[in-house]
Amino acid sequence: MASRLSIHACILWLCACALPLHAATPMLDGGADHSLFLSGDGSVLAVGSDASGQLGQGRTLSTETPVATRLSAVQRVASGSTHNLALKTDGTVWAWGGNLEGQLGDGSTISRSLPQQVAGLAGVAAIAAGEYHSLAALQDGSVRAWGNNRDGQLGDGGNASRQTPTAVSGLTGVTAVAAGHDHSLALKSDGTVWAWGGNYWGQLGNETDTDSNVPVQVRLNDGTPLANIVAIAAGHSFSVAIDRDGNVLIWGYLYYDETADATEWVYSAWYKTDVPLAQAVAAGNDHVLVLDRDGYLWAWGGNYYGQIGNGTDSYDDTVTSITAYPVSNLAAVRAIAAGQNHSLAVKSDGTVWRWGFSRYAPDIDPEYPYRFYSLPHQVSVDNGGAVSAGASHSLALLADGTVRAWGDNADGQLGDGALMVNSVAAAVAGLAGVKQVAAGNYHGLALLADNTVKAWGAGRDGQLGNGRRIDVSSPVSVNGLTNVQRIAAAGMHSLAIKTDGTVWAWGNNYYGQLGNGAYEDKTEPVQVYAKVGETVRPLTNIVAVCGGDWHSAAVDSSGTVWHWGYSYYDYDDPYSYYARAVPTGRIPAAQDVACGAEFTLALARAGTVWAWGNNYFGQLGDGTDIDSYPAGTSYSLQSGSLDGVVAIAAGYYHSIALKGDGTVWRWGYSYYDAPTETDYYAPEPVRVTELSQIAAIGAGDWHSLALRTDGTVLGWGFNYAGQLADGTYEEFRSIPQLAVNSTVNGLLDLDTTVANNVACPVVVQAEKSGSVDAVTAGFRLYVGEQTNCTSLRKRAGGGYQVFVAALHPTQGMFLLKGVENGASLPAPTWTQYLGGPLPVFAANAGAGGLDEHVQATLIDGVDTRQLAGFDVYVGYGTSEADMLQNQRYKRIFTLGADGRPVAQK
Repeated sequence: MASRLSIHACILWLCACALPLHAATPMLDGGADHSLFLSGDGSVLAVGSDASGQLGQGRTLSTETPVATRLSAVQRVASGSTHNLALKTDGTVWAWGGNLEGQLGDGSTISRSLPQQVAGLAGVAAIAAGEYHSLAALQDGSVRAWGNNRDGQLGDGGNASRQTPTAVSGLTGVTAVAAGHDHSLALKSDGTVWAWGGNYWGQLGNETDTDSNVPVQVRLNDGTPLANIVAIAAGHSFSVAIDRDGNVLIWGYLYYDETADATEWVYSAWYKTDVPLAQAVAAGNDHVLVLDRDGYLWAWGGNYYGQIGNGTDSYDDTVTSITAYPVSNLAAVRAIAAGQNHSLAVKSDGTVWRWGFSRYAPDIDPEYPYRFYSLPHQVSVDNGGAVSAGASHSLALLADGTVRAWGDNADGQLGDGALMVNSVAAAVAGLAGVKQVAAGNYHGLALLADNTVKAWGAGRDGQLGNGRRIDVSSPVSVNGLTNVQRIAAAGMHSLAIKTDGTVWAWGNNYYGQLGNGAYEDKTEPVQVYAKVGETVRPLTNIVAVCGGDWHSAAVDSSGTVWHWGYSYYDYDDPYSYYARAVPTGRIPAAQDVACGAEFTLALARAGTVWAWGNNYFGQLGDGTDIDSYPAGTSYSLQSGSLDGVVAIAAGYYHSIALKGDGTVWRWGYSYYDAPTETDYYAPEPVRVTELSQIAAIGAGDWHSLALRTDGTVLGWGFNYAGQLADGTYEEFRSIPQLAVNSTVNGLLDLDTTVANNVACPVVVQAEKSGSVDAVTAGFRLYVGEQTNCTSLRKRAGGGYQVFVAALHPTQGMFLLKGVENGASLPAPTWTQYLGGPLPVFAANAGAGGLDEHVQATLIDGVDTRQLAGFDVYVGYGTSEADMLQNQRYKRIFTLGADGRPVAQK
């Protein structure tokens, strides 16, 4: 799932850099019902409607909390009605969202929910997005256009719409472009303005109302050419400009703007005199924003949704709309943008403010599906969370940029400074401002806000990248790795994509999985190289990467898949220490990859899934158990009839996919996530029926994770090390279980800004720590069905007692008594219980519960080696008999040979 920064971090660089006078800043933009923000690290965040995929998440899930796209190294953004453009620092343009008129420039009219590169464009200097068309000004001063052309807005001399970029006729020396509903503008280096397209309302400013499919020069109302212009903007049916002296000029039809001669539109530019000296301008559907040189913001025009920002939500055609009003409560503004019916501003402190139309508000009314703000309010941008699964542990990234971990911890992979397993999610020590997490077999990675990487856990093969071959139980920095935009943790190696599109790897290299032309392990990052024919060169333009146990794979910006390392099922070349491209024609253009133990999945841009490698358990999803490979006499296989897929994940011998409708599908070896024994082997995708409204997925060796849109986490499959975080060590769970957080009221909720009405699970939370000679183990007991997990209900008629029990299969059980309602337990006193062994698991802990959390200390200060082999239970009841008779208890762990708690297997 894609990561999100705090808005202060996102816009910080914008505040630190002086902006050139008069220059509009392309750091944010608004569409019909969505907005874009460009962060300081070159990534892009989006918020609002996602009906056409315009949030760039690979799905269509609208949100009022900004979410991150997978783009990096972006310098400018532009929003049309339902589509977006992003200009990267390498001069390429990427597009996503609605594509009804070909405005994405990919040769089709298929909408895209993930950014795709606009083919044939390079050396681009500026971009603009109209309602259904797009513009790009090249560094050589020429202009390209694509999309709707019914009114000539592409400027190519015709009226045929174009699905790929075409040259605008006769333009040279262009430095900026702007796009309206059906017209386009260009600003030349000599300060003149040129326009083309629809002109019914005079928006071309050439003293006529005749459309033009080639550029015409904009003129003043005295017939002289408009000159000395430094900034331009285009509204629905009007145009705006700023000259070198800070004057604002406007022409065309601004529905709510009447000129002195009582007409509602003009065919040439005229001066807007009631605005202070201007430095930037933005145009919405029928309103205008102007930023003056003192950092104050002015607005006029349509105000039905409060987009003027003066505290009103109505308009007066004769007074209110004509006058430029100061936007309330805003000062020290540094950048502005206008959507169709909403407005945006960035202040010098880096905060982002929004007002006007807001369809997807948190308190949305289904019968009245929008609201508006007539005064600016601050936009809260945070991380919506993500999940990642290792061999037998799991990681979660919370909305606040911190990380939780749970499951096996023998190698320190939970990052909590200890080596104890944990069946609940607990904080990874010392991590903050995290943008992405990745779990390897026995180690973890975190990408930080400064684009550096930290690692923890198993390090014997160098996979931590800190120059050493030792395990560490707390995060350490990866040496020399900067400017990272994406990370991947493999079996015993690690990978990172830098903002320049290069790939770096470190750790185990026995089969060449580091791709550096050698087989020696590396304890620090090395660059991955590709071999094309006999030519060896750096692997570049990479947008996605993954690592399996012994191999790696990547996707470049053209959609080509590369793979390197061990490939037993590629008989022509079983392994390679350089990246090789999957042969042309084997799979369609890809957008992402996932690596299993000995197989690989590729997610095509069309939303289908392709696979190759080991297929013994049907993990390729083609309905067989026949192996496949992308070279030689065989071919890559399409996984079933899945379409509309937006995310993939690969475990050891199983695969899962997330579709855009929020459903999850699985195939391959499913012993530990199948509802019945007959479903253990699934050679074709089957739906996980218990899951819906899922936003992200993850796959470990034998378990799977799903992040719901409300921020809650579920897991299913193997659980012997607590890797499902359900508070138990039950061997496996065939039905997805809610994960539990050790620090907040029960459920692990990655985004607390999103309300959820999930009932709290009945959970015993075990927290274990200590040494060989003395073990301290705490637990918390959650009982009942509390909405939002905000409180625990007290049992009618009084509280329960809490019990801790240690049971040996042959030596009987010893019971430690608790007390009511969370009071401190007395010193441990043991009484032998002769009633026989307890059942392994109490399926239902009963109704009602404690009205507060209960913590107990288990066997403190006792040499627990004498209790090796004992199973430890917790339970509650009005009495011991009540607990036993009603089976109100659960097994939480076993004491190992050294007396330390270990996972129950």
